[in-house]
Amino acid sequence: MVEYDSKIIQEHATGLYAQIKSIVIYRFFVGIFSGFLGGVFVDSVFVGTFDMLIPCVGVLIGIFLGYGAGKQRVFELKLQAQTALCQMQIEKNTRK
Repeated sequence: MVEYDSKIIQEHATGLYAQIKSIVIYRFFVGIFSGFLGGVFVDSVFVGTFDMLIPCVGVLIGIFLGYGAGKQRVFELKLQAQTALCQMQIEKNTRK
C-alpha cells in the first residue's frame, strides 16, 4: 500500500511556482512572434505588397493576447499550487 508523503505535494507546489516565474514573459514573446507572422501572412495574402503597418498591428494584437494568456495561466498555476498546499495543511491539521 502506498503511504502519504507531504514532501511530494510540497515539491509539486514548488515546481508550479518555478514555472510561474517565466510563463508571462514566454507567452509575451510568443504573442509578439505569432502576431508578426500573422500580420505578414495577412499582408501578403490580402494586400500583396509588403507594408510594415499590418505586421506592426499584428504584433500589438499578439502582445495583448500573449500577455493576457500568460496572466491567465499564472493564475491557474497559482490556484493549483495553493490548492495542493491547502490540502496538505488540512491533512496536517486533521492528523492529530
